[in-house]
Amino acid sequence: MSVTAQGVSNRAAVTQAFSSKGLSIANTATVRLPASGAVDVRTSGVASGVTVTVVGYWSAKASGLVFVPADGARVASTTVSSTVQRVRVAGAGGIPTTARAAVLTARTKGLSASGWFHVGAAGAAVATTQVVVKSQSLAATVTVPIAPTGTVQTRAKAGSGALNLDAVGYFVDGSSGVGTGADVSYPQCGSALPTDQAFGVVGVNAALANTTNPCFSSQLAWAGLSAGGTAQPKAQLYVLFANPAAAAASTWPTSNVFKGYAPKNPYGSCSTRAGGKPQNSPACSFLYGYALGGDDTTKRGVANPGSHRWWIDVETQFSHQTDTALNRTVLEGMIAGLQSGGAKSIGFYSTASQWATVAGVVPKTSTAYGRSSWIAIGPGTLAAAQKACSAPGLAGGKTAMTQYVTTFGKTTIDRDVSCT
Repeated sequence: MSVTAQGVSNRAAVTQAFSSKGLSIANTATVRLPASGAVDVRTSGVASGVTVTVVGYWSAKASGLVFVPADGARVASTTVSSTVQRVRVAGAGGIPTTARAAVLTARTKGLSASGWFHVGAAGAAVATTQVVVKSQSLAATVTVPIAPTGTVQTRAKAGSGALNLDAVGYFVDGSSGVGTGADVSYPQCGSALPTDQAFGVVGVNAALANTTNPCFSSQLAWAGLSAGGTAQPKAQLYVLFANPAAAAASTWPTSNVFKGYAPKNPYGSCSTRAGGKPQNSPACSFLYGYALGGDDTTKRGVANPGSHRWWIDVETQFSHQTDTALNRTVLEGMIAGLQSGGAKSIGFYSTASQWATVAGVVPKTSTAYGRSSWIAIGPGTLAAAQKACSAPGLAGGKTAMTQYVTTFGKTTIDRDVSCT
């Protein structure tokens, strides 16, 4: 059997092949529409009844939905029965929560009765996705609108059996990018950047916490052009944590005034040890962090610190102490310093293991407690990053974003998933 544009005589364009007389079978076809708006349905010389169900159309307009291929990951494993059931697909198998429609491979196994199974839009009329006989395993590809609840519906004509749904791709609003963000910093200076990001996160610093990203201005402008469409601000910033302590005598405070900052210090007075040498006291640690945060908001080229969400990047590759309490004190100082410069929304970026090494368990009395988390998973997939959204926050707060590393041209780039 073939389905082609009206007037096309190419019978080699086979939509579905079958070998048994009396067999009922289904398939999905994408067909060009001629000016007449009609299609031809043919069989190979044998009369047959055919039911055609329209599941969507392509528009010539520049606006509309944009298709994004997915990794083919499992979206759901469920039971299909003669009762209509709702199955959640958004936020699973690489399909973002912002997706408007999904392209799924639906496979049934072990149906207890012959008939058909259906995968379609929630609330829509039930139409045949694939015809099956009892105990048969058979699959079909279907494009399904996703309800605002993130679900599609399933049903079997009779009986029940297993149903697996795998993601082939999804559609998002053309104004909301691919539904994921991207983060960049000085290593991307002079390199091509994504143009489809829903939001962008830009590093304020270069390689060290007390330096400035030389491409900050242009990269922040890039983030401002993000498409939006998620719960995340379009343009966000991140800064680097560091705690070199007294070993870095030239960059460590020795009094209550450091780099021109003299904040109210909750840990008392920063002073020196015997002989005038720097010391790793909580007061000096707080003041050091305060100066980092203060410089990040006032000396790195951020014109309006209060208009952005800020993240503090905590990694073991940066200088830190074995005493996690002193590292947390630096973090508290950074928060206070950022706030002094106008920053309002401040969270933490890290992995669970690196956070445990550097910051440990954050007590509820700390100003670091309860803040949002942006969690990295390293090289991975969109589906894995979405799954990581369920991880607990680093400091007692919620996980707002996750990050995964994926290919971008001949290199890689950090992609970010909105969890909220």
